[in-house]
Formats: sequence, C-alpha cells, structure tokens
Amino acid sequence: MKPVHLLKNGDRLVMLMGVDGNDLYKFPYYLRTYMENNFYKGDLSRISGEKKEEDKNKLFLAKIGNQVVGYIRLAIGTSPMSIHVGEAFLLLDENYRGLGIDKLLVKQLIYWTKETGRIRKINIKVRADDKPEIAFYKRLGFQTEGLLKQELYSDGIFFDAEMLGLWINPPAEQSVRRKVKQFGRSPKPMQFVKPAAELSDTVAP
Repeated sequence: MKPVHLLKNGDRLVMLMGVDGNDLYKFPYYLRTYMENNFYKGDLSRISGEKKEEDKNKLFLAKIGNQVVGYIRLAIGTSPMSIHVGEAFLLLDENYRGLGIDKLLVKQLIYWTKETGRIRKINIKVRADDKPEIAFYKRLGFQTEGLLKQELYSDGIFFDAEMLGLWINPPAEQSVRRKVKQFGRSPKPMQFVKPAAELSDTVAP
C-alpha cells in the first residue's frame, strides 16, 4: 500500500509505521483524549505503564506535515493459543474526520497483516450505541461477534461494546483424519440413552 495519499481537501497524508510507544506521545490529541476518558483520570503514572505495552504492538501513524493526526494500533496476542489474533484500536483527531483517514488506517493494517502473514484475525471493540462506526467497520468486512457489557469508559460513563472481527486468512476446515492424527484415536460416535418410559416397553416383566 502506498505511503502517501492525497486527501480530498488537498492535504498530503503520509502513512508511517511507528517505531515504539514514544510515537503516540507526539500526538497531542492522544494525550488529551487519554486524560479526558481514562478511568484513572489524572494518574499520569499509568501512561508510562501503557507505553511499555504499546512497545510490543504494531502501530501505524497518519501524518500531515509534521503533525500526527491519527493512528491505528494492533495488540497481538501473546499466548500460543491467541498469537494469531490482534486487537485493533483506532484514534483520529476530530479536526481531521470526514477525510477518509480512518479508512486508510484500517486498510493499511489489513494490508500489513496480509503481507506478513503473522495475523489471521483482527478484532476491534466499538461502542454499541455508535451505529455509524459499527457500519463503517462492516463495510470493510468486519462482522459482529458479540456484546461486552460495560466494557468501555468515557466521560464518567461505562458503555457496552460491540465486538467485531475480520478473518484475514481463515483456517481451513480440519478433517477427521487430522483430528485422528492429533489425538491418536478416532472420535467415537455419539451415543444416546433411552428415556425410562421407552426402556419400560422393552424390558420383560
């Protein structure tokens, strides 16, 4: 995917891969939003803790001139059972909305996952009452997978979150042969126990 894009307002947008969590702190809108919506409001010590976690993740920045106007971050699973999954988070400066930057960021992330083959699935949480945002992700191929109660916090209020997912490289259907090889035996056919009423008809008095 090309790194430079001409927006409909004439601005040139440059897409960069962030080096580490320090790149987020060049984004004033991130710091302002963090302090306004963070549950631990005013606790700046938590920012340094989040920065360490962000250093392990993938980060793509959208810049106009020398200003970072948005980013998308992918937190990759760390356990062997979830290392194929990444959870995305997108933030865009409200002064640059409506220019298609959010779409470019999501497409950049999808392109990276397809090119590297490291991630098979992208998840993202959206406020359940934000129907336009949910529709935006669905247009890009995401599907609703569930509802998380009181998962998100903003301006002193807890909100439900809709979980959306996008398969990048769907896993092939596992065959019975593969399962036999994995577990060392063939799966037993399902057995049913007859109700007592039926058994009474078959047993001699």
